[in-house]
Amino acid sequence: MSRAVGAVAALVMVGCASEAPSLSSYGYLRDPAPSREPGAPEGEEAPPGPRLQDGSQPSGVQSMFFENSVRRDATAAEASRVANVGGCTAFFLENTAGKVYLASARHCFQFAITNWCTTNGQVTDNSGNKGKCTRVVAADTSRDIAVFEADIKHASSGDSTLRLSAYVPSMNSALTMVGYPADNDPATGRNGKLTTTEKCWVLSGSVQSPYANQDKNTLDLSAMHNCTTYGGNSGGPMYREGTRDAVGLPFTYVPDDYKRRSPTDTSTAAYMALTSDFVSAHQAELTAAGIVIASTQAGGTVGGGAGTGAGTGAGTGGTTGTGAGGTTGTGTGGTTGTGTAAAACTCGVDGTGYYCGIFRGTAVVAYSYRTNADPTCAGACASPEYAAVAAQQCR
Repeated sequence: MSRAVGAVAALVMVGCASEAPSLSSYGYLRDPAPSREPGAPEGEEAPPGPRLQDGSQPSGVQSMFFENSVRRDATAAEASRVANVGGCTAFFLENTAGKVYLASARHCFQFAITNWCTTNGQVTDNSGNKGKCTRVVAADTSRDIAVFEADIKHASSGDSTLRLSAYVPSMNSALTMVGYPADNDPATGRNGKLTTTEKCWVLSGSVQSPYANQDKNTLDLSAMHNCTTYGGNSGGPMYREGTRDAVGLPFTYVPDDYKRRSPTDTSTAAYMALTSDFVSAHQAELTAAGIVIASTQAGGTVGGGAGTGAGTGAGTGGTTGTGAGGTTGTGTGGTTGTGTAAAACTCGVDGTGYYCGIFRGTAVVAYSYRTNADPTCAGACASPEYAAVAAQQCR
């Protein structure tokens, strides 16, 4: 059975009943890039695309249902901001101390970053320069973010660094994500190649981590997003488009997040761990290290938000945008985005069960999915996460 192909990445739902994933299986956004160290966990293939009840492929379904971002090669500036840490991604932090600090995800180090720092600690930038972790600056057992210092040669400020955000990004803020996604679809797979993911945005305000009550070692405050995300993106920055403000780190999957999550968490919108939660908990250590914090949201781009009527937005020092069916935001020193109204929330059925979808044009905003054990559209749309996104996005 086919996977979605083309210039954009695929948001893939489960296929025929015989291939349905185990709903008891869920986990973090692991990092199966080919550059992983020997013995590291392997990644998984995304599940096959959807089928109608008669087993046929819906006409046009790949372009209608599964486009939620664009992936491309990273520019030189984007590449300079990140490094590889054993198949995961890390990113360089602006600081006033003239040192080299990086942030990444604790799950990249099996939640034992101090041990990794003292026994391995290798950091490789995108030019192939290598260094070692020298100390952990800030980390705890409740959040999936950590900051460490390294002896690799790199600038401590400027365009090759990012700032940790102390604020929660507003809904519909456009996102840029840089990392080493390890999907290996022959048409769209990046196979660990440094990739920039864009044309996606924040779907919610601050919400509790889906793993908070799942005996997982993280309690981050999180936000939902619709950026195409694979293993290897772990630890990489998600920053507001047009800025250097890192607002989150990805830790669940799109397209195949569904098969990695609990039965009570069926939205295929993915999550990022909010840097604001981490900054709040570690303000003292970060300040002592001279790490620059972005305290307020300014500039950047607004992703296509749903709304009614036509609106215009002006960006001070930036560009004025117009929105059909929605109101664009205001970007100080940045660019306003185009707002296009989301389609009405749609319910349908494929060969395995019912789904709900929110679409903006041909782009999917969020998905909720139920198996035939709950064979109603109402059941499919009952996910609390889905309902929250629908309330914000559908008009």
